[in-house]
Amino acid sequence: MPQEQERAPVVALLTDFGTTDHFVAAVKGAVLGIEPCAVIVDVTHEIRPHDLRSAGFSLWACYKNFPKGTVFVCVVDPGVGSARRRIIFRTDQYQFVAPDNGLLSFVLDSENGTLFEITEGSYAADEISGTFDGRDVFGPVGAHLASGVAAEEIGRPIEEVVRHRTGLAGNDEMEGFEGAVIHIDRFGNLITNLKPEDLPAGASVSIAGTLIGERRRFFDDGESGGLFLIKGSTGLIEVASNGSSASDALGARVGDIVSIHLAEGGLGQ
Repeated sequence: MPQEQERAPVVALLTDFGTTDHFVAAVKGAVLGIEPCAVIVDVTHEIRPHDLRSAGFSLWACYKNFPKGTVFVCVVDPGVGSARRRIIFRTDQYQFVAPDNGLLSFVLDSENGTLFEITEGSYAADEISGTFDGRDVFGPVGAHLASGVAAEEIGRPIEEVVRHRTGLAGNDEMEGFEGAVIHIDRFGNLITNLKPEDLPAGASVSIAGTLIGERRRFFDDGESGGLFLIKGSTGLIEVASNGSSASDALGARVGDIVSIHLAEGGLGQ
């Protein structure tokens, strides 16, 4: 049988840098300077500046699609240059490099693993600017991890990091019969932290004073226009409008409350 070829390491980048400036290219150059065989994948660089919730959700929504061993370098870092820590989160399948500011909250709610604070300066750039840790620290550390350096050589184990509530941990995080909008995609679909099992048969939800009860299996499963509920590709309940933006129709924003209304006689009335 032919011998299986060794696969090139994958480094996935997620930032709020955009693509107009040189920032993304500089991070990629730093990675390739250390691990020239790396396959670099852009998760997204269009996160709204400093939007940790959107960054965390975008990472959570796709990381399981990557091959085992992928290193995720995640840089949405309004505290760059401050005393905030730089961390690694290692699971059985993946490693994540990020500032300690809650960016990894969604992944931490979904995975067990080991946390490290990055402390060994020899795995960063020789000169650290104080304003660009993506290039000077996170990129190089991600490249070293991808090349096989153990996280224990780069940092020290820690127990706690900054975490934000995501709602993914289950109903214990919800106030009674409520969820929240946790992301709005480019089509205007409102992605909530509700799972299908949170909505019994006949249940509706309300956002911004509007009650929504219709359910669809896919977007074109009915007439255009109007608001409906659908199980999205992440497995979470979304509020959508076929051919238009549910976000615009409702004037909704990330963080808006999603109230559950059970069928008549249910506890959510």
